[in-house]
Amino acid sequence: MTYEEAVAYLESLIDFERATRGVSGLQQRVFKLDRMRALLDLLGDPHQRLRCIHVAGTKGKGSVCAFVDSILRAAGHRVGLYTQPGLVDMRERVMIDRRMIPKDHLVRQVERLRPCVERVAREVDGEVTYFEGMTALAFDYYALEGVDYVVLEVGLGGRLDATNVVTPAVSAITSIGFEHTGILGHTLEKIAGEKAGIVKEGRPVVSAPQQEEAMATIRSVCQERGARLVEVGRDVSYEVRLRETGRHLFDLTGPEGRYEGLEIETMGEHQVINAAVAVAAVGLLRAQGASVPEEAVRQGLKRTTWPGRMQVVGQRPTLVLDGAHTLESARGLVRALREGFQYDRLILVFGIATDKDISGVWRVLEREADVAFLTRSSFPKAAEPRAMFQMIDDTDVALRVVENAAEAFEQARAEAGPEDLICVTGSFYLIGDLMRHLGIPAQEEG
Repeated sequence: MTYEEAVAYLESLIDFERATRGVSGLQQRVFKLDRMRALLDLLGDPHQRLRCIHVAGTKGKGSVCAFVDSILRAAGHRVGLYTQPGLVDMRERVMIDRRMIPKDHLVRQVERLRPCVERVAREVDGEVTYFEGMTALAFDYYALEGVDYVVLEVGLGGRLDATNVVTPAVSAITSIGFEHTGILGHTLEKIAGEKAGIVKEGRPVVSAPQQEEAMATIRSVCQERGARLVEVGRDVSYEVRLRETGRHLFDLTGPEGRYEGLEIETMGEHQVINAAVAVAAVGLLRAQGASVPEEAVRQGLKRTTWPGRMQVVGQRPTLVLDGAHTLESARGLVRALREGFQYDRLILVFGIATDKDISGVWRVLEREADVAFLTRSSFPKAAEPRAMFQMIDDTDVALRVVENAAEAFEQARAEAGPEDLICVTGSFYLIGDLMRHLGIPAQEEG
């Protein structure tokens, strides 16, 4: 099997991330763990040999994963990192020590996976999905490679997500908001219940600050399952000492003591919260005997990078990539732009999926924007630019409709002055398309 054949096989699996029709009516048939458990059983249950930090939530999952991964690597551990989506290369989803799975290793893993997938399709209800296949492939890869820890991001929800077959060393729940309501529920309480589905009996949990309905649900689930809960904002406090472009300095106090002068080289106070969740999660690992000295926490936080999240890739005009696609992430983006940059005009290159709250996200972004190029990514569920224009044309922002994302970006760059700021936002798939257009690699080769 060649690398191209391996990728083609994975992409032939049913992919609800890219499906253009809603899947809420298929929830009970599609989103359950029987296939995943059967698939892993055929692979020898590799997930049972892994020590995992399992991260769910609406906003900030990837950033928390990146912070935890960086801290553990700074402590000398070999770390698997499983996240989504891939911005430029699908192999970004499966990394060890922040290097993508090598192409020959991917071929090996697909060759191991394929007969198991075909057997499950014959013997268990329903075909294996792309996300299930990728998740099983990742577990098998990490077990074969003998990593010390796996930092594992939930794909959708938590309770019925394909990753939720692990018994983690620590679980983390980031900020919860409204998303995928057709699948997860239409109230924060129901959504939080799905996210808290990753909580396991007797396994510790850390949570970001939540709205009261969500936090009450998380507390209830943790109490039912005898899981210690550490809350940022109650058990863990932080104080920001310095905010400047590309850098935050803060103090943090938690159950294991006080850190003074922690530094992250990213923008937005929401990232300080994400860093606090990560430090608390690592603290729970340390309570289980993990070797993570204080200096590793400091250096790990400072060295953390995460593509597509307030990523500055150009100057004069300033060019920022941030895949804000929810109300909360859009609010965080606007706050970060106001706090971290000085600019004459904000020019948006905006594209978003049809299943997102397009009007809501736009109403947040338009408060700061002067010009917006409405476009679409190559993602099948991307909203049509003309449809977006008709939805949001009652605005003081100067709107441009450009079907092709690369052309939209080039027009934005041609219009921008040296003191302006161009922000590409709305979808990580749009970020990925423009990273490919600009020749920016998202991660290093393995």
